[in-house]
Amino acid sequence: SKAGLIQANLLMLVGASFTYWSINLLITIVEKINLRINSFDQLSFLLLGSLGGWVTRFCVIILQIGTVVTYIYYFSIFFTNLFCYFRWEFACEEKWVSMCFVLILVLPLQFIRTLTKYCYFSLMANFFIVISLAILV
Repeated sequence: SKAGLIQANLLMLVGASFTYWSINLLITIVEKINLRINSFDQLSFLLLGSLGGWVTRFCVIILQIGTVVTYIYYFSIFFTNLFCYFRWEFACEEKWVSMCFVLILVLPLQFIRTLTKYCYFSLMANFFIVISLAILV
């Protein structure tokens, strides 16, 4: 509520719209080229050369770091508020307890190498984020 729930949701909607548009554009390009492409950096290498491939790799790494930091921050705040709500004073006052719970959730996800298995965890995490935003509104 302090950060502006309406503005944040509108920005998320705009970001999701741009993501949807760019993914559709990438799919159209791949279909017109008629090549088998397995990653964004392969596509950018074909379209923009080796510099484009390196820039794409760098951007994907930054995106992944930002996503991990966001999830860790969100879930640590979530667990802290959950512990305070149930009046678990020790866990409510100590941030490291929440971080331990977050790491128990996040670290096993680092060993998943196929997106088909990861998408279920991502779907659950995003579902809980939407539920908590709906509760706040």
